[in-house]
Amino acid sequence: MYKYIFLLLLGAFVSSCENFLTKETITDLPADGFPSNEKDAEGLITGMYDAIQDALETNYFYWGEYRSDAIERNRNNGDLNLFYNTLSPTHATSNWNSLYKVILSANVAIKYIPALNDGDEANKSSMLAEALTARAWMYFYAVRVWGRVPLITEPYENKEGQQLYYPRADLDLVYTQIENDLKQAVNLFGVTAPTSCYRISRGVASAILTDFYMWKKDYSNAILASDYFANTSTNPYAYANSDTWKQIFINPVSSKENIFVLYWDYTSDGEQGIVKQIGGGQQSNAQVKISRTVWNKFVNRKEWDPRFALSLDTLHLYNGVGTLDENSYDMINDNMGIADDYCTKWLELDPLTGEYPKIVASDADYEIPFYRYSGIMLLRAEAYARRNEGNDLNEAISIINQIRQRFSTEHNLTGSETQTELIDIIDEERLLELWCEGTRWFDLARRGDLKEVMDQVFINERGIPEGFGDEQYILWPIHQSAFSANPELVGDQNPGYVEG
Repeated sequence: MYKYIFLLLLGAFVSSCENFLTKETITDLPADGFPSNEKDAEGLITGMYDAIQDALETNYFYWGEYRSDAIERNRNNGDLNLFYNTLSPTHATSNWNSLYKVILSANVAIKYIPALNDGDEANKSSMLAEALTARAWMYFYAVRVWGRVPLITEPYENKEGQQLYYPRADLDLVYTQIENDLKQAVNLFGVTAPTSCYRISRGVASAILTDFYMWKKDYSNAILASDYFANTSTNPYAYANSDTWKQIFINPVSSKENIFVLYWDYTSDGEQGIVKQIGGGQQSNAQVKISRTVWNKFVNRKEWDPRFALSLDTLHLYNGVGTLDENSYDMINDNMGIADDYCTKWLELDPLTGEYPKIVASDADYEIPFYRYSGIMLLRAEAYARRNEGNDLNEAISIINQIRQRFSTEHNLTGSETQTELIDIIDEERLLELWCEGTRWFDLARRGDLKEVMDQVFINERGIPEGFGDEQYILWPIHQSAFSANPELVGDQNPGYVEG
């Protein structure tokens, strides 16, 4: 059984990850299904990246953005269960199998790559670091979505007496595994510069570690983890300015903002699953639109912040309603078409019309940034602001001003801001910078004010007087298939949900 799964994970060797791995077709695996040489290991790592594509191509948005205050349902489109927080154990987003496929592949690499006798040692170390980072990343997603999850760190080897079923582990055990994997990866990578934004590197491991420490509210370690990006002698990344910000999305390899981007190619991978849902298209309407919260923040900065016009088709919207202010939000919904206020980050302006085109199927190959320099530096700023020791607030202010100076030198902070004001400013900067990039839900959850924020959204925007509901519904239910497949899970569903 294991060999079948293993071979399945390697099936995309000559497809979507080909852009960063150039080598001959993989040889047949040994009879036991495990890598016996460097080429086998490279094939395993490539299969791991393909599994990451499957795990995150739509779930990044469903788990990290869809239920938040950053977007709203676009007229009669969108997933009602996600928007109204009525998830069930049959909902597709409740299934963790895709994450565990990545973990399974990483477990094999982590055990067998160090034992390989042939090959380049630096390449093997890099592959091991990639596997450790990928495993930690998938577990980091899992604990933020479901809380406690089964912790599996060994490959299935069909050995007598090997454990087949795993219960949900204590959070502290999973957290320790995530931290240890990322620290080991950082050490293995050293300060080697990234070879591609499509491949896991030291920057990716340090970014996830920073994000992880912020989730744990361990602000001192978040600052330490992000030192890599603040050190001019090691940092290979840079801010994008007004002229280059769009390149983050339409030409990711050209942007030094990008730390990790999910590679996608229409020819080999088909339609990128989330694209037409967030961007609208000729074959389908956008499922979601900008929320009033984000709209109001953007229009109040429109005179100096170009991200408004780079993230939305502002010319088309202006032509439709004649003005762009807070009142325009309802006018657009009342007077314009069904997919006019969708996200245009991944679209290029039509030079003839000055507007963004609606996509066709062959355009549906957006490459999604998962970690960006600006996003990590804003986490670093927040860590300083929340720790608030010594010169920390000034450090936070300095980073915020760097972020703003990409677009305007006339909107620096004054230095008189309080800790609370700084935290709120950073929150707004992350919301606008990373809109539709799968971060907002997790930001609200780790801040601790998710229910407070979403209560207002549910009451004022979605017509639900009871608000968001009990905080236990912040976590997703575990999919019903997990209980039939794993008897160790029976009786341990997340509170508020049934098992089937």
